[in-house]
Amino acid sequence: MDRPIRILCVTPAFNVCGGIESYCMSYFRSMSDDIQMDFITHDCTDDTLVRQVRSRGGRVYILPPLSASKMIFSLSAMRRFFVKKGFEYDIIHCNMANAAPFYFYYAKKAGIKVRILHSHQDRAADTRLHAIRNIPLLAIGEKMADKRLACSRQAGSFLFKEHPFTVIKNAIDPKRFAFDEEKRASFRKEYGIDDEILIGTIGRLTEQKNYARLLDIFKLIAENKGLNYKLLIVGEGHLLGLLRHNVAEYSLEDKVIFTGSLADVSGALCGMDLFVLPSLYEGLGIVNIEAQACGLPVVVSDAIPEDADMGGAFYSIPLEATDEMWADRLVLTSPSDDRTRSSLDNMAGIREHGYDIETEASKLKEYYKSLIYTH
Repeated sequence: MDRPIRILCVTPAFNVCGGIESYCMSYFRSMSDDIQMDFITHDCTDDTLVRQVRSRGGRVYILPPLSASKMIFSLSAMRRFFVKKGFEYDIIHCNMANAAPFYFYYAKKAGIKVRILHSHQDRAADTRLHAIRNIPLLAIGEKMADKRLACSRQAGSFLFKEHPFTVIKNAIDPKRFAFDEEKRASFRKEYGIDDEILIGTIGRLTEQKNYARLLDIFKLIAENKGLNYKLLIVGEGHLLGLLRHNVAEYSLEDKVIFTGSLADVSGALCGMDLFVLPSLYEGLGIVNIEAQACGLPVVVSDAIPEDADMGGAFYSIPLEATDEMWADRLVLTSPSDDRTRSSLDNMAGIREHGYDIETEASKLKEYYKSLIYTH
């Protein structure tokens, strides 16, 4: 082939604090010139990632939301896209499993030869109602896929059942998240954090991340007058209003900080003393790896796959544990005495566990090439 292999990557959203977006952008930044990745999405609240893609010669297409009330409108836009642009692509790489039936149908009609379905979760949806809607869509999309990828063994087994799949790890560039004392000082000054111990989390403000419960847990810590803690929540989403209401109801306005989305989360990670992710489910949770690269102790729910443990200070707590048990674990988890050393040690662990993007991007590139040259 005398031109780059053209990949169309489907993502549900294209915002700076999303895990799927982090995965896609890590690989996009690391691809060689013989692979051209473009993106199509349904939610883009800021243009940070769009500008990064365009600066490297890629394209981002934004379609209407795939909601029940706008489904006909959205599918019509999807059909028009593939009629106009579909012939340009060799592979469609769908990271939005519940939309795969629609994307794969139009992609096949447009002549795209390879249809990859990528599993990033180990559950059908945030809520029971959404799960009832998604389960048949996941099954149909899985059958329409030519190839199957997953971010972890757990995510792959959930979606693909008995069908074989390949794990492509949610790799990162560890150097981008290395601890930096100047970044720490700058971030803490900007957000008014003095000598408090800062518990932090990063993610979409949705039911999946379980942040309403995190506030209940933090309330117990804040009520202990002998402790000096603050909570940092980085991200945006439809639960922001509810979470702010809970903070006000608990009288925690001076102890809980909402930053919204941040174009670069490395400063926030440097500013934290402890990272927490109490998710109800995760395919992996790439932000856990980023936090470990920054030398942070990490406390997660047992819904986080073991694959996310890079060998540092990593603690898993059952979701069934009481709020008091969660609060005790957070308080008993001491910040690192030497963040620079912890960061360096954890980055070495990330490389040993195969989550360094330099190595993994080469594997994905060769995987793409193998699909094209065998068709």
